[in-house]
Amino acid sequence: MSGGWKAALKAFAKSLNTESTHQNCLLIDFQDVPEHSSSKQDALVKQVEEYFEKGEIGASTVDFFISSIQDVYFMVQKLEAWILSQPDVIEQCFGHLEYNRTKFEARKGKELALAASSIKDPDSILNELLRYFEKPDKTEISRN
Repeated sequence: MSGGWKAALKAFAKSLNTESTHQNCLLIDFQDVPEHSSSKQDALVKQVEEYFEKGEIGASTVDFFISSIQDVYFMVQKLEAWILSQPDVIEQCFGHLEYNRTKFEARKGKELALAASSIKDPDSILNELLRYFEKPDKTEISRN
């Protein structure tokens, strides 16, 4: 879901109800949620309470969210950084395409050498990486 952690939180809170038979969970990038009081969960509860105060959600939704807080999981780093930390998995996934690894690593090698949690702007780096995968030129295939 795009729109940041607040939009995802609001959609998650609105999806909760006592009559539902399905399990809900929310994954949020840890570093995107500011610390509040004693924990990140407190920041989420405060935000949901703000949605209630603005009339965007009902009181029962707030109560149910608080009882469902254990279904909110924080990712340690941005997902894109975790993917970038595993270049062999990327190659395996896109193995049917040609990949110019040497050219990409010459441009972004410093970032790729970092721990996943230290990669700055991992989504743009991953986006750039995916441009280095190309469909093979089929004109070179012999038709014999």
